[in-house]
Amino acid sequence: MRTKKAFDLLFVSLFCFWAYCLMPLFSWAACTGSSPNWISTADYSSVKSCVSQAAPGDVITVSGNATWTSTLEVTRGVQLIGSGNPTITGGLTLIYWIPNAAAQTVHDTLTISGFTFDANNSSLGGAGIIRVYNNSTYGHVNLIVTNNTIRNASRSARGLYLGGAVWGVASSNIFDRIPILFGIYGNDFNSWNNLTQAYGVAENFYVEDNTIQFSSSFPSGYSGWTESGQGGRVVVRYNTWDYTNADAPGEFWDIHGLQTPLIANPPESCQNYSTMVSEYYGNKIINQVGAYRWMAHRGGWMLMFNNTLAGNTSPYNGITQYYCNSCQQMGSFNQKADNTYAWRNLANGTEKPLTVYSPGAAPYGCASDPIIENADFFNYNAIFNGSTGVGCGPLAARPSTCTTGVAYWATNQSCSDLSGMVGKNPIMPISGTLYKCTATNTWTAYYTPYQYPHPMRESSTPISISAPRNLRY
Repeated sequence: MRTKKAFDLLFVSLFCFWAYCLMPLFSWAACTGSSPNWISTADYSSVKSCVSQAAPGDVITVSGNATWTSTLEVTRGVQLIGSGNPTITGGLTLIYWIPNAAAQTVHDTLTISGFTFDANNSSLGGAGIIRVYNNSTYGHVNLIVTNNTIRNASRSARGLYLGGAVWGVASSNIFDRIPILFGIYGNDFNSWNNLTQAYGVAENFYVEDNTIQFSSSFPSGYSGWTESGQGGRVVVRYNTWDYTNADAPGEFWDIHGLQTPLIANPPESCQNYSTMVSEYYGNKIINQVGAYRWMAHRGGWMLMFNNTLAGNTSPYNGITQYYCNSCQQMGSFNQKADNTYAWRNLANGTEKPLTVYSPGAAPYGCASDPIIENADFFNYNAIFNGSTGVGCGPLAARPSTCTTGVAYWATNQSCSDLSGMVGKNPIMPISGTLYKCTATNTWTAYYTPYQYPHPMRESSTPISISAPRNLRY
């Protein structure tokens, strides 16, 4: 009897240990809930389970910290929301969104908010910590990346790596010790063949109100660099780059043009198409050391205005092209730097205009179709009479006469003092209208900045936007 009693006591003790000690551990690592709300711990298996069960637009709330050794793949738009700032660590692409046909057809939105993503000082093979690839067969998708910390990558790793027709916004994030802030690319020929170049529209990816910093020593080379190309479309506005602790960054912003996949050994045709359209305004760079170039504009349309830079050098803004339009593999698009306007870009208080530069000897460049100031691009002209460049001031001060192509930024804000208009969360967001001379002595309202803050930032619920403009598919 004693033996049986002892056995019973042992059984009860083991059961209690399981029920009150071990079972909570097993239930902790789980996905619970149901559509439209799911709760998950940060371990990869649990988050993956929630993602696989969730319907488009569902909210998946994640808590805790975890190290992932696999990439989380997402095919439909869901909302990944961090509770208590969960940290996901891993030396690989952590989230990879490959929208399926259904997601493309209804233009799903993937939201990622409230996390810390730590790349563990990996180069990611040149990929991104967060990556999206949309092949644009059925149309665009939307991405919202907000209130995250994305940190600790090396060499050519990107914080965000977007490919295809991806609209939306990355806002209020901290990018800490990231070599390339983003790479935003399109689908080469398909983008140029199906999308229309336009300024001030929703059909771009917006990068706004982010902090780019280096909390500890970071080697020279890529340091918070930006990159676009291959039919990409991007607007970069109201961000602050602080280069404290970063060695000489070399250059800051790069807009790729028409080029071959391997520039060092080019084949006969250019398979990498130019960036279609880009806008850079209201950004602030501080504490930089040893930079030689601010902007490298190599293709497509660009607006660059009301940006400031401070540090021990005053790097130049360059404009160039590597190949003639005839090099493109298919189509006959004008992919050179064109319809480009730059004004009030101040390096240590001094205007830095766009200047034509050459990347080197043949086969680079296009001697038969050179880039020409006041034809392909226009710089700020402090004494503006409507004949050359870009003017700035009140609408009432705009000249009555003008030469085709020149522009005038009509604003009630200061054209000399940019205080309060640049950097993250500006006190006075930039306002005005760019008037373009579309025919001799004919001014046309051409551009106003897109709504700020970006409308997709206003809600954490699934967002429906109007049918995209300027699309042909």
